[in-house]
Amino acid sequence: MGKSFKIEQDIASIRKINPKTQVVRVAFNSSTMDWKSIMEGFWRYHPCTNEEQVQENLIGIESKCSQLNYHADNLVVYHLDISSCVSASMNTFLFELLFLQHINTTLNVPASQCFHVNTNMAFLIEMPFKLNGSNNDYKKVLYTIFSLSKLPIVKVSKDTNPYVFGPEAQFAIKWMKEFFADNLKLQKKTKNLFV
Repeated sequence: MGKSFKIEQDIASIRKINPKTQVVRVAFNSSTMDWKSIMEGFWRYHPCTNEEQVQENLIGIESKCSQLNYHADNLVVYHLDISSCVSASMNTFLFELLFLQHINTTLNVPASQCFHVNTNMAFLIEMPFKLNGSNNDYKKVLYTIFSLSKLPIVKVSKDTNPYVFGPEAQFAIKWMKEFFADNLKLQKKTKNLFV
């Protein structure tokens, strides 16, 4: 229904207000939490990506800052793309991220990593309409989002996210309409005889 497209539109609106906006997309495509890739995703915008690489990064931090277009006052917008195969552990993760505003992977992975939410961060969460498995009611599994906290939720539909066709698509549709109306005829090939 165009949920990613809607988030891209929202990010474009945010960029109009604050041009110093970085976007980080973190995908959740498994029923188990892959903490290593999650933390790498969250730290992707920052020149010092994790504790093990801090010393390496200190050497080239200026070049990495310019390469990432990193500034301390940038707004970082996280697009959390939650697939339909996530489990209830996603709820715990969202609680830690959105309410406690701190994630510590000490219990989950051998090399501990932390992530703390700062005031220059925003989270746009793309959720599936339905979850896989026996309990496919996403409101019950991901109850942190639908709790009494009343987080702003935009339900994506044709009304809230009308599809806008670009010039190439409009051109293709025009030709398709003509073709299906049988207005386009193929000319018979004539043989050219060269003497």
